[in-house]
Amino acid sequence: MAGADFYLFQPSAMTTHFDSVLDVLADVEFVRHNPLPQITPILSESLESIAVAICVFVDWDESRDAFVREILSTGCAAKVLIVREQELSLPLSNETEDFQILDPRDILAGLARAL
Repeated sequence: MAGADFYLFQPSAMTTHFDSVLDVLADVEFVRHNPLPQITPILSESLESIAVAICVFVDWDESRDAFVREILSTGCAAKVLIVREQELSLPLSNETEDFQILDPRDILAGLARAL
């Protein structure tokens, strides 16, 4: 998912997954509404064939928590990156799997080397 769009990456000999992800992220536009309720049913249909979901959020709240819990409930792994300067709107629970909070200034300075 990027913005209000859902992207599913499948193996291809033509390009690497990393290049595809970068292309999508370069075109993401800000949305003012929460697209997660619309995307979750679409994602749920595809999770049986997905090994890992990578989620990049700008905050953490109840809808994002529910979204990631839906991913994890199917047995799919989730890597969650939260890019934010301020405190999160909702604290992460102790049950979280693979979460990383990144400061956008560190990303711009090239200090975020491993995800």
